[in-house]
Amino acid sequence: MFKSEKIVRQIPSLISMSRILLAPVFSQSIKRGQFGKALLVTSLAGASDFADGFLARKFSWISKFGALLDPIADKVFELTAVFWLHKAALLPSWYKLIFFSRNILQLCSIPLLTIVFPREFKVKPKLPAKMATAIGFTLISLSLVRKKYATNPLLRVLSLTIIFVSGCLEIQILATYLPRLVAIILRQHDTFE
Repeated sequence: MFKSEKIVRQIPSLISMSRILLAPVFSQSIKRGQFGKALLVTSLAGASDFADGFLARKFSWISKFGALLDPIADKVFELTAVFWLHKAALLPSWYKLIFFSRNILQLCSIPLLTIVFPREFKVKPKLPAKMATAIGFTLISLSLVRKKYATNPLLRVLSLTIIFVSGCLEIQILATYLPRLVAIILRQHDTFE
């Protein structure tokens, strides 16, 4: 494989990294009250989540590093967004607690499985995890739109519905993730799905 081909194969990972770099831009936008800019940043982050996976599958640029980086980038961006949207009173505390519990646990499992209990593991997300990410980006976007159109009752009902669905999905993922984490630590399984 030529050096330039190796570099091209890293494009999906570079796109994933862009989500991590967009997280502080989102934070600054919210701090400054620039909710339109935060919505644009969220749109870019959401598009990058689609693009990295699409390119990796389409051109067989899938790598172990990229498979791990993609969900890390999602979590970094979404945790940042949920934190600031809660701080801006756009998301309820119970949702932040559930969301943070699941996502921080998953992030902490990486050093746990690479340093504390060194284990080989794969990351192959199934539909619920992919849905949770898509719903998360939708919820972030809708919360920002709702900030501008706060008096629209339809947006409020839609937002509350998505918060509830997302919260239920987060609980379901957390409930299935914990036994899988234990199984991987005990060497009874090797894949997060």
